[in-house]
Amino acid sequence: LRKQLTVAGIKMYDQVSGTGFAWTVGRSKKPPPRCGSGQILAHFSYLSWSVNLRNPQDFGLKVRVAGEEANGVGQTHSAMLSLHSATESGACQIEAAVGKSYG
Repeated sequence: LRKQLTVAGIKMYDQVSGTGFAWTVGRSKKPPPRCGSGQILAHFSYLSWSVNLRNPQDFGLKVRVAGEEANGVGQTHSAMLSLHSATESGACQIEAAVGKSYG
């Protein structure tokens, strides 16, 4: 079940052909390293006892529109850079993500 959810999440959110792919990565067909929306949704779906991949909204998450910045209109204020923009441009790289609980 975990593998099935992971594959569904990756296909939908982490591959350029997926309907939920929201990364702006030029010609790359993958999100930046260690950025996996599909894996997070697969994990949350599994924890909620779902046999199907659930929508981000089920967990209070919002999927941004490709290219959307922190203020939601395509541009950020002054020198502020959103995490999405920073990882997409290579200005930073996510090394790890750790969680201690669900909910």
